Amino acid sequence: RLLKRRAGRHAGLVVTLHRSGRLPTLIDCRTSSDLLESIVARLAPDDVDHLRGELPALFHRHQGNIRLCLRSLYDRYAFLPAADCGGTRGNGRNVEHSA
Repeated sequence: RLLKRRAGRHAGLVVTLHRSGRLPTLIDCRTSSDLLESIVARLAPDDVDHLRGELPALFHRHQGNIRLCLRSLYDRYAFLPAADCGGTRGNGRNVEHSA
């Protein structure tokens, strides 16, 4: 009731939660290791082939939290030499390889 009263004449209210709450659920989104692989393929197309085997374990370790999976991958790649990560270094920008 308080929510309806405070919303007043405004058009609506959208609340996002990680778990079901008192309000009705309009959309229930789920993650999957396939979704993680698809995102990694878009972000790092040169590296997805050698990462593909470990993505399901990474997904499981982070309990389906794709943000944490990507953060783990970022942490790993941030300190690699450019030659080891498809010509990019940490920030995703192309860098020249030094001889």
